[in-house]
Amino acid sequence: MSEYGEVLLHIFIAETINEPLVQLLKCHSDAKKYCEIIESMWKNGDDTVRNVLDVTILERLSDDKVIWQEFGKVISLDFNS
Repeated sequence: MSEYGEVLLHIFIAETINEPLVQLLKCHSDAKKYCEIIESMWKNGDDTVRNVLDVTILERLSDDKVIWQEFGKVISLDFNS
């Protein structure tokens, strides 16, 4: 905040959603709440929010095949629609 005068969405999402979600998926822990937040942001967010989700969350999750597969087990089937 002090460096840029605003909260940068990519950094905020990476720290508050992405990294905790990755840790939960690695441990096969319940990540449902995080997935619900992601789905809600995707459904209700504007293009900027969707870009952050796509670039920051989905790309990070897809970097690791096991984590990506775990994410696929938790995210709802409606996420693709």
